Amino acid sequence: MFANAYRFYVDSFSGLSKEIWFLSLITLINRSGSLVIAFLSLYLTEELGFGLKESGIIMTFFGVGSLFGNLLGGYLTDRVGYYKVQFWSLLLSGIFFILLYHVKTFEWLCVFTALTITVAESFRPANMASFAVYSKPENLTRSIGLYRMAVNLGFALGPAFGGFMAAYLSYQWLFYVDGVTCSLAAIAFMLLLKKKSKSVEAKPETVEDPSKIRSVLNDYPFMLFLGLVVKMAVVFMQLIFTIPLFYRDALHLNEVSIGYLLTFNGILIAVLEMPIIFIIEKRKLNILKMMLIGAFLIGLSFAIFFIGHWLILAVLAVILISVGEILNFPMAGTFTILRSHPSKRGEYSGWFGIAFAVGIVIAPSLGTYIIDHYGFNSLWTLMCVLVGIIMIGYTFLMKMDAAESEKQ
Repeated sequence: MFANAYRFYVDSFSGLSKEIWFLSLITLINRSGSLVIAFLSLYLTEELGFGLKESGIIMTFFGVGSLFGNLLGGYLTDRVGYYKVQFWSLLLSGIFFILLYHVKTFEWLCVFTALTITVAESFRPANMASFAVYSKPENLTRSIGLYRMAVNLGFALGPAFGGFMAAYLSYQWLFYVDGVTCSLAAIAFMLLLKKKSKSVEAKPETVEDPSKIRSVLNDYPFMLFLGLVVKMAVVFMQLIFTIPLFYRDALHLNEVSIGYLLTFNGILIAVLEMPIIFIIEKRKLNILKMMLIGAFLIGLSFAIFFIGHWLILAVLAVILISVGEILNFPMAGTFTILRSHPSKRGEYSGWFGIAFAVGIVIAPSLGTYIIDHYGFNSLWTLMCVLVGIIMIGYTFLMKMDAAESEKQ
């Protein structure tokens, strides 16, 4: 039994190209230093003494940076190539994270936070474009899964060290370590990965009748999907922006314990995501149904706090939101790819990234405003309502998708 389980787990990683493993290693190095993001709300309120309103506004500029980073990264990738954008994004974001620590005033923190995240997030579109170059076509989904595993494993390591540094050293260490790991990732990228010539890159398929190819704005099911992505981003990003405040204020946890809880989320994703995706692919399960179940589990992770403010409930909430993330986010990327024609894949992927970034813009200000004026329970109520709307949306989307399949 254990031998079969081990073989199944190993099989879920087999057949991936060495470049994909290198990309994932670079991502692991980079994300292991993701300390500032995990502790930004605590840094702003504790170290700099800002209120929840000001902190929420500053973190909203984090979302603005994410939005512009996706736009800038996609624009530059099409013009200068995926390789240069990834290298310079990693190198420059390392410098900007170090400089960010030395910015203390509210106005400049808004500006510099947006600028830093813009540079850092421009990495994502270029990184996704490179998967089409380095991955084998039959392994594209699992290649992206390995990348997400590296992201979450790095996020598992980062907050644990970050919590220790914030509690026993100083917040300054978070910014400097974040900056150094970004720069190390840039060096590793340059040493391990070579740019492939255009001759070996996958060529787009020839289009016989361009008028039959739908664009995003004419794809009404996908527009509904993008609206659901925005709402899901608002809900899920509370894990980063406001739940650490709940851990501190309601559960009375210090930075080390908060770091451990965030690390637990990353470990669960890193361990479970690849085999779960492998099972979903092998059994050809309906991806929209998986996303609906994932949304339900994420909503349940918030509802569980109505029972009480106990550590065991916080651990259970992390388990629920982690499994919900596995069932929702990779499937959302797959749905985006399946809806798009190869000649429109960049457009669809870009809109997907923008939709999530819009949610990131909304999440911190909305979350901190509700906590400040109405308390944590009101925030959990709103998140559960949003999840209910998301689940209704997925139900409609499944009906629309089924109707389309019958016509074809």
